[in-house]
Order: sequence, then structure tokens, then C-alpha cells
Amino acid sequence: MSYTSLIQHFKRMAEGYLPEEPYYGEMRPTPRDTIASQIRAYSTNPNPDQSPQKPLKDIIYTESAVCIPLYQAPSNRIGPSPSFEDATLEIIYTLRKQHLSHGGQISFPGGRLDPNEKSEQAVAREIEEELSIKAETVELIGELPTFYLHHSKHKITPFIAWLHDIESMNACPNEVDEIIRVPHEQLLDTKRIKMEQWTLRNQIYNVPFYYIHRVPLWGATAMITAEWLRFYQTLIANKNG
Repeated sequence: MSYTSLIQHFKRMAEGYLPEEPYYGEMRPTPRDTIASQIRAYSTNPNPDQSPQKPLKDIIYTESAVCIPLYQAPSNRIGPSPSFEDATLEIIYTLRKQHLSHGGQISFPGGRLDPNEKSEQAVAREIEEELSIKAETVELIGELPTFYLHHSKHKITPFIAWLHDIESMNACPNEVDEIIRVPHEQLLDTKRIKMEQWTLRNQIYNVPFYYIHRVPLWGATAMITAEWLRFYQTLIANKNG
């Protein structure tokens, strides 16, 4: 499958994509307050009343958008234009500066929408600000379902972005400590999913995370990553079906 064919396939799959509920639950931290909650930590929907799929009443959510940047690292093969199978698919993350909210954590490029800004515009702006990648080299090929972080009152829309060129990529010195390029196959390796107990908001939580860096990949970014992987596996199954 060529790059062009792959992108077109992504676009077709992303149109109207909505997995069967529940979703965004696989990598969600859950309180360790009872035996039942420990069991729910391994469930795809730990708490239906606090589901990330639906807003809660009486909460005003801040709208945010993030981007899942995909890049096809070229192979060393000599010959015709390389195909999807001949190259390494990568996801690009950032390690946030300590002074920012969620400082020192791995995240996707993105952030809050500016006044009168659309989600797609926010994503393009944030990619350029955080990674110095020009908007014209970024192709938005779809989006995953919007979800809600109730404790921080954020509504997040994740976009899938194809990076055609990363030559100009450079970490914004005020926002990004490190650009992290992760081979896609590492994220598909279930042995890299770990579980620890952390104290969050004065409560002990069971926290699942991806072990792909010295800093754990957890929280909202891990939840989005897991949902992306579900979408990707559906795409590949349809391609081969």
C-alpha cells in the first residue's frame, strides 16, 4: 500500500468512525478504594456514571483539541516509491516543560481553543508552535470521538494528522523539553503496558501506562493512544478483509 493509498484509506475509515461503547476507558486511571474498583481498573469502562464518553450535568467544559501526528519514516530500500510495509510508522509525542500545566508529562501537540477558533485551526496552530512544522505540510485525515475529562473540565477532540515533511521539526524552547518519536509497533506491544499505584488528588489510583520512554505515557494521552490503536487495528483488519 503506497503512502497515498494509505492516507485515502485512513480518511475513508475516519469518516463517521464511532466504536462500540465503551471507549477511552482502557488506559483510564481508576481509584483504588474498593476491591470492585481494582477489578474495574482492568475493565474498558470502569465507572459508567463518570464515563469519558458523555458530559456531566452542571459542568462547563473547556474545549481543547490535540493531534496524533503520524510520520512514515522512509526505508533504506532502493527502487520504486516505498510502500507502507517498507517503512516504519511513527507517532510523535512531546515532553512538556515543567512550568506548564501537566509539566514533565508526555503529551500530544494541542491545547485549548482560542476565542472563535475551530478545533482544526487550533491543531494546526499548536503543531506549528510546539514542533515548528508548517501547516501546509500537515494533512488532517480524520478525528476520533470527542471525550470528556470531568476532573479538569476539559472536552477534547483528537485529530489524526499525517506529517508529509519533518525536516523543519524542532522543539519549541518555551513549551517542549523533548520530541519523542515512537515506532508504532512498540505501542502495539502489550508487554509495554504496565500498571502502578500512584497518589493522585489525595487518593490512591491504579494507573495503567505505556512504557516507551523514561517518563511513563499515561492519563489522557494514553487514553487517546489506546483509542487510536483500536482505530488502526480496525483499519488494518478492513484493509486485509
